[in-house]
Amino acid sequence: MQPLIKEIKANIALSTAISYFVKKGWFIYLPVSDRGSVDLIVSPDNVELFRVQCKYTSSLHNASLKRRKKEIYQVFMRGVERQGTNKWKSITRYDEKSFDILFVLTPKRIYLLDWKKICNNREKIPSCIILGEKVKDFIIFEPALNQPTLEAPSVRVG
Repeated sequence: MQPLIKEIKANIALSTAISYFVKKGWFIYLPVSDRGSVDLIVSPDNVELFRVQCKYTSSLHNASLKRRKKEIYQVFMRGVERQGTNKWKSITRYDEKSFDILFVLTPKRIYLLDWKKICNNREKIPSCIILGEKVKDFIIFEPALNQPTLEAPSVRVG
């Protein structure tokens, strides 16, 4: 199987998020441009709005694989910027006000994470989120991919 390129991964995550919220009966709003930090806006009641950033990751956290023999995924929240010939600089694209919900799709699960809660729990904006035990405090809802009907999140973001 051919590895997925960045743009295709982004489209898969976005289309899965749209499908997820449509199945829940939520209202979906799509930004016209792709220049901001928000991939879509959702609303359970067409009044309260939540900004969603969608990510796809198949990247495994190597330390978890070696130490615990567990497949734990990680999602990177940074980009790279060219700094001349053969020089790259890691940059953080987001802050705690960039969006409300981080929708992460892995090959095995979907995670809906409270972004503000993640940011408030750390001294700085995370460049990488490891989707292991510690992330459970920030999960709004964690459905399995093959689940036929999805429950509403028990915690509201906002």
